[in-house]
Amino acid sequence: MVNMRSKRTLSIALMVIGAVLILYSLQAMNRISAAKSEVHTISGLFSGSPEGQAAGGFLGQQASQYDTSVRLLLVGGIVIAGCGAVLFFRKR
Repeated sequence: MVNMRSKRTLSIALMVIGAVLILYSLQAMNRISAAKSEVHTISGLFSGSPEGQAAGGFLGQQASQYDTSVRLLLVGGIVIAGCGAVLFFRKR
């Protein structure tokens, strides 16, 4: 049987871990967005040549490769923080 004190400690730890994951993923999303914006700006300068278009496409893919991972990190943080909140506010 888990006592009340250890349950509270666990729930607070889960909420803190979830919040850290959420903040980290939001920061990563902002950095990815900034990288995509820079790639779009730079590739726009060389859009007339096929090499410029190929380079812009490649750099855009490199900037986008972490989108799914970051979104999963955000969802995981929300789930973990939610579990901690449920555990914290549950009456047992």
